[in-house]
Amino acid sequence: MDKSLEYIKMCLEAKEIQKIWKIADSDFYTTIKRKDKTLSYKILILNDWESRHEIIDHRSLFFWIPRLDQIQDMIDWTKWECRIIKKAQFEMHYKNISGEQKGTFVCGKTMEQLWLTFVMSERYSKAWDSENEEWKTT
Repeated sequence: MDKSLEYIKMCLEAKEIQKIWKIADSDFYTTIKRKDKTLSYKILILNDWESRHEIIDHRSLFFWIPRLDQIQDMIDWTKWECRIIKKAQFEMHYKNISGEQKGTFVCGKTMEQLWLTFVMSERYSKAWDSENEEWKTT
């Protein structure tokens, strides 16, 4: 599980991903505290009824940090033709996991970053701008 500040920021800024969060046991989440430009956070795991209801009641205060399997489930692989094309695209992009931007390729420093970037690109036509720390429409 990627617990880096960069991945936390990517998840925090992925508003589309936050909207589809179906709160469940074993989800990773965080609360964010901002002071000037400093970001402090602690990653927690949802494992009790009380925490679940706190998140539901105060949804805007909590942010989902999706696990790799949850990110992979965001891609619709059900159509055969689509599945082959998406798999080929992903394999092309996977070779560029260095963390550097290479043209239009999807990149990431970790598998979670790579897959999140791939999902944001495929579903929402957005790319991560690491300089400005935001998702931009492509």
